[in-house]
Amino acid sequence: MKISRRKFVAAAPLAAGVLLTAGRPALAQLETGGSAGAELYSWDSFYPYVTTPFTFRDEAGEPVEMRLTRMTDNRRPSMAVTGECFSLIFTGPADQALKHGVYTIEHFALGTFSLLVTRGVVRKGTVRYEAIVNRTSPVQMQGDKK
Repeated sequence: MKISRRKFVAAAPLAAGVLLTAGRPALAQLETGGSAGAELYSWDSFYPYVTTPFTFRDEAGEPVEMRLTRMTDNRRPSMAVTGECFSLIFTGPADQALKHGVYTIEHFALGTFSLLVTRGVVRKGTVRYEAIVNRTSPVQMQGDKK
């Protein structure tokens, strides 16, 4: 099977994420505020809040307001995994740009939690950030030994 460079480059980060986090808690589960459990951080939990503001705290603890602008389902039909894997795309002001890292995030409905975010493209005075929530595990095939 031949694979193009473009497809390889597009799939490599997702494959690396799946391999590195298989069987581990999702990055969104690092900290939870209050009594919120892991179920808080599912696709269905975030989806109603696309376009709403999220407050990130920078290294100095200063608030930086971001908007959840898009969500992307990262599961592929060809992957033999169960669970969910999705990206949260945030945008924020370029004059308060954050570095790649784990940030405490506050939201009026979801509470306080932490996410690992990576910095992306700067366009028209805004910066794009991405956080990946990966709760996948390999599918156990019949006859496989544990």
